[in-house]
Amino acid sequence: MQQNSAARCNLPTSFAVSPKTPGGIRLYLPREVLRAHGIHATAPSWVLAQPALPEVCRDVAMLAEGHYAAAAEAIAACPRGTMRPAAVILHIYRVLLRELIERG
Repeated sequence: MQQNSAARCNLPTSFAVSPKTPGGIRLYLPREVLRAHGIHATAPSWVLAQPALPEVCRDVAMLAEGHYAAAAEAIAACPRGTMRPAAVILHIYRVLLRELIERG
């Protein structure tokens, strides 16, 4: 039986995606990570007010960094010329992630 891409990549399979609030805010965080930190509701205003939110963000950032490291290994195993666009995008997203982590 073939696995779906989320399972093959060890990605969370469910996201807490809330409807847009009147201010246009949406929440896109892995439900498993929210629940691991005791956050079970998905209303953005409620989640944003939770003291555990920084830990959720830290865990999501660490998941992302792990996936970026795996992507870098996969890119390195391929012909350099064909992977240049992917390597550039990976670099951009890694820099953005580091800036977000530093900002807190």
